[in-house]
Amino acid sequence: TPTEPAPDGLLPIRLHPTPPSYMVDKMTVYGQGWHTSTQWYLKQVEALVKPGQAVLDFGAGTGILAIDAARLGATVTACENDSGAMDLCRRNVVLNWLMVACVDVPTETYDLIFANIGPGIKEPGVRELLDGCLKPGGRLVLEVE
Repeated sequence: TPTEPAPDGLLPIRLHPTPPSYMVDKMTVYGQGWHTSTQWYLKQVEALVKPGQAVLDFGAGTGILAIDAARLGATVTACENDSGAMDLCRRNVVLNWLMVACVDVPTETYDLIFANIGPGIKEPGVRELLDGCLKPGGRLVLEVE
């Protein structure tokens, strides 16, 4: 089941019909890709990310969106302010043999920003921070509830 890790503690995650499964280490349903909001964001990543784009996964958690964007050829930064989640994100990036910059505060500008942070988008200063990280013509992707 989605909440039970394999005996080795790793959970295979299939995000594409043809590439090999992703491996995401010991996480809850949100980080494994089964949650509804994560599935919506994964569809957006698949539809919008182009090779060479600068992409920010804001509130990266396990890094599943960053991993997907990197596999599609983007230059990716994962931003997470929870140190435990960031450690896990780094491990998951390594498990998938990818290069993703992992930061606690974004300092660059991006073509695409995915912010799967739910109501956190309403926190003071968050939207302004993200808007300031967009390149001219860039796109901020939010799930509107």
